[in-house]
Amino acid sequence: MTNRKKKNNDQYAFAQNFLRVVIIVLIILVLVAAFMIFKKNSSGSDNPVSVHGSNKDPDALFTDTATDDTLLPPITYEAKIREKTVDIQPNAQYNGFELPIDGATGYVGTTVSVYKNPDKSSSVVIAMGMGDCFTILADTDDGWLQIKSGSVIGWIESRLCFVNLPDVIPSIIYKNTNASSSIYTSSLYPIPGVTNENLYEVSNKAYNPRLGRDEYIIISLYSTAKKICAAQQIALDFGYTLVMHEAYRPYNVQVKIYNGLKALMNKNSKVRAGVSNETWSTTWFASTGRGSHQYGYAIDANLEHVESCTSVTVGKYTVTCPYETKSLEMPSPMHELSVMSITYAYPFSSIKATGWKSVPLADTMTVDALVFRDICIGAGFTPLASEWWHFNDLDARSATSSKAADGNFYPYVCLSTLPD
Repeated sequence: MTNRKKKNNDQYAFAQNFLRVVIIVLIILVLVAAFMIFKKNSSGSDNPVSVHGSNKDPDALFTDTATDDTLLPPITYEAKIREKTVDIQPNAQYNGFELPIDGATGYVGTTVSVYKNPDKSSSVVIAMGMGDCFTILADTDDGWLQIKSGSVIGWIESRLCFVNLPDVIPSIIYKNTNASSSIYTSSLYPIPGVTNENLYEVSNKAYNPRLGRDEYIIISLYSTAKKICAAQQIALDFGYTLVMHEAYRPYNVQVKIYNGLKALMNKNSKVRAGVSNETWSTTWFASTGRGSHQYGYAIDANLEHVESCTSVTVGKYTVTCPYETKSLEMPSPMHELSVMSITYAYPFSSIKATGWKSVPLADTMTVDALVFRDICIGAGFTPLASEWWHFNDLDARSATSSKAADGNFYPYVCLSTLPD
């Protein structure tokens, strides 16, 4: 009996000890789970949604559609903490632009038919070839532009047309550094044959009669230009401005950048490590393939804070434009080709509109860069994983995929006139 009683006591003690261990383990698991939930909700460095100061579904943050009367989006809380220096407001809109499009310079990037009427079943007046330019007379809401080329007047599909951005969005600051003195570097080293060189074969800056001054000819697809304008109005509303370095880029310029980077990589191990590692490959920073810049749906831009503004008169129209601006803190210098410039921790497809939503931000991203990113996303652009300054208009990509430009022309002619 004594042995049996002792055995029962031992079993009871074992059960009690086992139960205590189970309870302790469960408590630890609950605490760990609670800590992970707290960390996820409070951290913004690895969650692209949290920079909005919200745990909402990211799809809910940018669901509006830009119109002539509506500004987008609800901006990040970071933008709101920096007060405006001046009371600069978004400019009036004329079918999605700051100025009416009539009188603006246009280009085509491939062979395009010009029709007698805004109808593809009407007769073809002329055929325009890659790089041909013209003056735009009018646009319609159903995808047509009326143009004048020499003495010929006709209609062209707007989805295939490039428009000169300064003609329709004069409040943006334009600095086509690749057409003057390129600022490309890699791991902060100058790139031979690229840095401080004019990479365009012709002058990209000309007298613009519409604006009454010398200005760069920076072109993008027509629909992309509307998104650029939407981004600028969001920026102005919060006291910022876009600084446009490039939109369309000639293919030869792209090749020069790649060849220069390749030569530098072969000589400099730091440069090589900066563009090629276990996560990133060189093609994320430079490539010989034709891409978004040649097709006309990409922008390379920066963001600056507006310190003072001025009124610019274009014919009978007045546009409020930044006059003095202040640089912001970005992850790297503009056009720095290396992992110093990445927006996200690892790559995602550049042709997937929502790919950025599931990838953590790079640790090097700054508050100013996040504000810039959200301004562009709010206007309908998609960020590029490897360059904080680069954004794509994937809607324009889809609309032109069957007849895309190939980038074999230089925009150097300005045919702009005053709008009616």
